[in-house]
Amino acid sequence: MILNIVLITAAVLVIWFFSSLLFFYLACSQYRVPDKSTACGGHDVPERAVKALREAQIWLDQQNPEQIYIKSHDGLSLYGELIEQPSAKGNVIFFHGYHSSCRRDIVIQCKEAFAAGYNVLLATHRGHGKSEGRYITFGAKEKLDVRAWSEYITKRFEHLSIALMGLSMGGSSVMFASALDLPPSVKCIVNDCGFSKPSSISAHTLFFKRFILPYPSVSFMDIWARLLAKFSFYSDSSYRSLKKNTRPLLIIHGERDRFVPTNMSRRNALIKPELTELLTVSNARHAQAVYFNTDGYIKNFIGFLDKNM
Repeated sequence: MILNIVLITAAVLVIWFFSSLLFFYLACSQYRVPDKSTACGGHDVPERAVKALREAQIWLDQQNPEQIYIKSHDGLSLYGELIEQPSAKGNVIFFHGYHSSCRRDIVIQCKEAFAAGYNVLLATHRGHGKSEGRYITFGAKEKLDVRAWSEYITKRFEHLSIALMGLSMGGSSVMFASALDLPPSVKCIVNDCGFSKPSSISAHTLFFKRFILPYPSVSFMDIWARLLAKFSFYSDSSYRSLKKNTRPLLIIHGERDRFVPTNMSRRNALIKPELTELLTVSNARHAQAVYFNTDGYIKNFIGFLDKNM
């Protein structure tokens, strides 16, 4: 009887382990989103927000952005679009979310930052769009790409300060990067609805979106990640990274976010409260804060840049 139980348990775990390979590929495989998609964070977004997004995308095309390629620490070609202006008072580097692009996620913020007098760089994550990369690593390697872009902009604009702004996975990436040896020109960081840990967001998504028990699924996925993509779901944590952060941080999050729980940002804000500002937006789901309180969002965002740059 005991032997049968052991054999059945072992068989289930073996099947589960190899099933987790599928979960890994679904989560981490490269993604080529249509770059000019007008997707806007869900069906319940106000029509005025959809209109503002489309207008911002048209504005971006009219600027004829400079196409830039840099090399990552592991030899990948990373793509970005730069909009430069005379007498700029600083640079803002934007990082989009998972399976998305800056044109979909944060083009409104880009437009407003440019209008406020900043050069803007729209960086494309590895494994997305025109950037190379077979796997998406949920911030584990993207944080090093954040540093690479910061170093590029520092060399190009030697006398201008830099702000890092990321949304969702981009927000996580800039938080993880805050613990790295970034150029002194990086003066402040903005995180919009970034998750705290790759392992936590994977577990949350498996359970609430796929109805799959998160453990040991995430642990099995981590084995595949280490073997195939050379990263770990457990290597990074915003809580650990922000303890090392020395720069002002603005955190933004929607109160109705069910994809990345708002409490992740509340906890992040408590790590170094003397450096941190927190803005939460009622009725906003994941990555929707700018759509539900556009004026308040932009006022806080631009005000934060002007104060710290």
